[in-house]
This record gives sequence, structure tokens and C-alpha cells, in this order.
Amino acid sequence: MIKKFLKFIYGALRQLATLIPVGNVILFEASYDYGGNAGAVYSYLKNHEYSKKYKLVWVSKNKSAFKKDGCCDVIPYLGHSIKNLYYENRAKYIFYDNMPPIAKLKKNVCSVYLTHGCPPLKNCRGKINAGRLSTAALCTSSNLIDLISEQYNIKKEKIFLSGLPRNDIFYSDKKTNEIKKITSSPYSKAVIWMPTFRKLSIPNSGTSRNDSDKEYFLGLPTIDNKAKLDTLNNLLKKQDTLLLIKFHFGAFTEEFSDLKYSNIVLMDQKELDCRNINLYSLLNETDALISDYSSVTFDYLNTGKPIGYIIDDMNEYKLGFAFDNITDYMPGELIRSYKELEGFISSLNENTDKYSNDRKKVLDAVNDFQNGNNAKHIAEMFIEK
Repeated sequence: MIKKFLKFIYGALRQLATLIPVGNVILFEASYDYGGNAGAVYSYLKNHEYSKKYKLVWVSKNKSAFKKDGCCDVIPYLGHSIKNLYYENRAKYIFYDNMPPIAKLKKNVCSVYLTHGCPPLKNCRGKINAGRLSTAALCTSSNLIDLISEQYNIKKEKIFLSGLPRNDIFYSDKKTNEIKKITSSPYSKAVIWMPTFRKLSIPNSGTSRNDSDKEYFLGLPTIDNKAKLDTLNNLLKKQDTLLLIKFHFGAFTEEFSDLKYSNIVLMDQKELDCRNINLYSLLNETDALISDYSSVTFDYLNTGKPIGYIIDDMNEYKLGFAFDNITDYMPGELIRSYKELEGFISSLNENTDKYSNDRKKVLDAVNDFQNGNNAKHIAEMFIEK
């Protein structure tokens, strides 16, 4: 009875709060930390004095990852507080990666969907609908407008063209030292492995989802058991190569904290948060990427560095793919077995790159904005300074 009464009271306050006039507040939403597209826009605004005119506010499901830095405030996603009611109704602009942080938008609010990744490799139809709630939605190439409209359930008239703000780092001269936050050991090559999730794990959601019929150790494609991971570490040691394995933030994985290797580092989003590591700065420091059906492969094309695509469960992958001719959008080594994974890693030390032209061809097809000005472009497009 008390819960019902409190819910009624808060509902009444929410309706009353809609009378708060829109003002100089900008809201940002992302799944995990400042490293996404909304985070890159936020960083640009912070560094170019927008905070003198606007109150910058993060709305987060992972509040601990968004530390106050003197320029922003942080409120919980769908939080039940007066602070939430005030900022949500005062907001003039909203930049979000996944879901808009307020249930309803006023007509004079500009809500910009920056996407979790553009374009997708895996089929997202029916899985992602956040774009339909936006005022405007990002697409990285004029070639992709029809696909993005269909995949992300967005009306074409809402779509605007821009590169992803988080990719600006790939065109920056700014030096970062993210790998040194992970290890002080010397190495000749650093490779990052970012598998997409097969099993989805969203805490306290009751969600149960498995996108592949194949089972793997730690959810790592081609790795059937711990022995294979041990063998892979031995190869990496011989090759003087560091392998950083970053699990998808939504992935269900077995406990791995007791697994320690000389040349393999296992990390999840919590680990990055604890070490204050920006994922895209980390990507920029590596020499190659291993992935599969993740949109991060399109981001990594901006670095010009090699990519290996593990596709050993392509036939068992339940979602299907966004492109009919999917391998045409995988400009790198197609890895179908553990032995081929070893071969890809070994080839990196040979400094032969037979896919560089293919990568540039795909990059040109999916990204019209190959520069470091995407956050600036979006700020100038939408925000009154």
C-alpha cells in the first residue's frame, strides 16, 4: 500500500515537473563510461567552454563510472528524485548512445541518437529501437541511410550524416598511455580482442538471450577450453606479443579473475573503470584488432591497422547479418579455427599487410568523415552557443 501511494505521489510530481520550462541543460546517456559517442561530445563541450552557458548532466545506469569532474553532475537513469525531475524537464538537448534518459520528450527538446555503433555487422532489426524516439539520429555514410533506417527503426528524415565522435581519437596527435595502466612488461606488439556477446547478461533484468548455438570457454570464439588459452599464451610469449581480451559489457562470462597469464590480460568494463582506461584511447595504442560480428571493427578501420575476424560460428549465429554479402565488409583475415587464430597472430610479426587496400575500400564505403572533427561537427550542428 505504501509503495503504491509513493508511486502515485511520484507520478503526480512527474506530471507537475513538465511545467518546468526548458533551459540551458544538456543531458548525456551512455551504457558504461565517458568513452562512447556521447562521452566524446561531452568532452568536446567541456573543453570548449560550453559549460559556461549550459549545465552538463550525465544520466547513467553505472553512476560510479561517471565521476564528477567539476563540469558535470551525475544522476541515475530513471531515478526517482527531485533532481532527476528537474534536470530531465529542464534539458534543452539530449545526446544518447543507447536509450534516451527520459520517458517523454517536450516538443522543443532536441534529442540526438548517436548510436552504440554504426553501421552494425550483425542484424539488429527488432533489437534496437532507440532511434525512433530521437529528434535526429546519426549515420556515418550516405551509402548507409537505407540500412540504418531499417536496422535501427529510424525514419529517414531524422537521419543526419556524421562520423562517430568516439573515433576522433584515431585522428588525434594526443599521446595516451592506457596500456601502461595495465602492464609494465615490454612487448613488440599489442593486440586487442573484442568479441561481441553470444550470451547476454543484463543484471536484474530477467533477460535471457543466447545468439549462438556454439559454446566457448569464457565466451571466446575458437577457445573450447582453458588448455587452448594456455597454449595461446605460450605462442604469444614466443612472439613477444601482448593480447588484451576485452569482454563485451553485456556479455555473460564465467569468472576469470583467477586466470593469470604472462602475455594475456582478461578485462571487463569494471576493470577499465577501476584503472580509469578510455577504451578508444586503448584501441588507438594497439597494433591489431581481433573481433567477429561487432561494429567496433568499423571503428578500427580508422586506425589503418590489421583486423582478424573470427567467424567460426557464422552458420550457428542466430541473429544473421545486416549485409547480404557480409564478408565483403570484413576486410581482413577470416578466422574459422583456433589454428587460423594462431596464424593471424604470427603474421603480425611478419609485418605483411595484404588487406590494407581492402580496409580502405570498406572504410570509404561506410564512413564519409575520416577526420577528428566529429564531436565539433555535432556540437555546431545542434547546439546554440
